[in-house]
Amino acid sequence: MARRWTERLGNQNFHHRPFDAAGFNQNFLNWVEPWASSTYHGLATQLTKRFSHGVQFVGAYTYSHVIDDATAEVFSTVLAPRRAQDGLNLSADRANSILDHRHRFTLSVVYDEPFFKNRNAFLRNTLGGWEIAPIYTYQSGQWVTGQSGMTPT
Repeated sequence: MARRWTERLGNQNFHHRPFDAAGFNQNFLNWVEPWASSTYHGLATQLTKRFSHGVQFVGAYTYSHVIDDATAEVFSTVLAPRRAQDGLNLSADRANSILDHRHRFTLSVVYDEPFFKNRNAFLRNTLGGWEIAPIYTYQSGQWVTGQSGMTPT
């Protein structure tokens, strides 16, 4: 997990400020420590087929699974809580990651346009050599943690 530590400055300075000498003396000093753990398993396949006249199809499929315990600690998403339920016990938050998309399929078509291929070098190099490549990607949904809109009183 990434732990946040905030130091208050001014008249409410409760902590020793070890980074003042290096110029880090703003109102708040935050850092993130690399205490999180994650596991990724994946299988990726790709199929490429070339046709005549500069047409090529590329299809790719990825099956993957991501498990972690601190995805949103650095505010990478608004769909999950930013803080751990127990900052001293990260293993309690170990579950499917918010970044876990089990299935991803991508299809692309590459068309090498034939214009100006047999012309002089200036036309071929300035107006020729273009490729048209539409890409379509489908992936399964994102995990979401349900949250109440109420704030504690």
